Parts: sequence; structure tokens; C-alpha cells
Amino acid sequence: GIDHEETLSAEFALAAMDRLTGDMESSLAQFSALLPRHIDSLGDKHRLTMSVRNSMGTILGDLGELDRAAQLLERVESYQARALGPDHPTLLGTRNNLAGVLRRQGRYDEAIAILESVVETKRRVLGAAHPSTIVSLNNVGSMYETVGRLDDAHSVLSAARLASIQEFGPSDRRTLILSSNLAKNQLLRANNTRALALADDALERSVELFGETHAL
Repeated sequence: GIDHEETLSAEFALAAMDRLTGDMESSLAQFSALLPRHIDSLGDKHRLTMSVRNSMGTILGDLGELDRAAQLLERVESYQARALGPDHPTLLGTRNNLAGVLRRQGRYDEAIAILESVVETKRRVLGAAHPSTIVSLNNVGSMYETVGRLDDAHSVLSAARLASIQEFGPSDRRTLILSSNLAKNQLLRANNTRALALADDALERSVELFGETHAL
């Protein structure tokens, strides 16, 4: 039937595809139409219903409708924390999305608290060198820089880069991005010599791996 779970899942995938191809308005319209059908057929707190809300919140954030985005994502986060537990990867993804919206709203302290919590959970559950943990460390470092906590950003970005080198090697694309971010941090901290060394090393490895015209 039209409101069977498998049908709704297929329509969810189509709406998500529009978002991936950059058609945010179409994707949001599809998810908005799917939400009441999910609620009627599966229930307000079904995991797929929450996935629709999560997707809508993320798209609204991309479109700049930050208040609506935050409201939706906060609702999803609250439900997932109760239903899935604090360590579930789906919840951590929602919290990361919410932090991004809060950052754009200027709610920096709240965003930092969420990102720090996500990092600690990933370190404990996945390990310090897991790719997802490294990405979250980079996110925290970026937030610290936004609020002027340059020394804290340096500590976090250095830890992320070291973990990436140990896990993936110094010439891995993820390591090179972290090296570039750390170089920017060193520049902001007026450590120009170290910034230049990091930037030169990242550039040399990038050219060797990808060629001179590749965008890292």
C-alpha cells in the first residue's frame, strides 16, 4: 500500500537523493509531505518518522531557516537519547547536525558542549584513532577557533593530526586536511614558522599524490 513501511522507505530514499544532488527545496517538500504519512502509519516516535524530521532539520539548516532547524533537531535528539541510548551512532550524527545549526545561530557555548560530548563518546566507544573520532576532533577544533580559544584548538587539532598520521599515514588526504587546518591555527597564534612548515609539507605531499591542479 501507499503508506506501507517499505513504500515510505523508498520515498524517503528519493527525497534524500534530491538533497544529495543539491535540490534542497524539492527534497524539503518531499520530506514535509512524508512526515504526516509517517506519523499516521508508523507513529510519531517511530525511527523512520524521526529520520524524516532529522532530514528536514538538516535541510532547513542548509537553507538558512535556523530556528525551525534547531527545533526539529532538538526534538529528534531528545527522542533518540531516550530510545537509542547515549552512545548510539544515529544519535551522535543528530547531535553533530544540531551543533552545526547552533553554531550558525551564534549559540557557540551550546554547540561546543555538544561537540565535546560527541568527541568523548566516540573516543570511549570507537577509539581515538577512529575516522569518525578524528572528524569530530576537527569539528571541535574549528569551533574553538570560532570563539577565539586558539590554544584549545591547537591541542585538539594536534591530537587529531597525530591520530590520523598513526592510523592512515602522513600523506593520507584526511591527514593533509588536518595539517592544513593546524597550519591555519598556528598562523592565528602568530607561530608563522611552524605554520609555514606545516603548510609546505601538506602542499608537497598533496602535489606528489594528486598533482598540481587537484583541489585538496
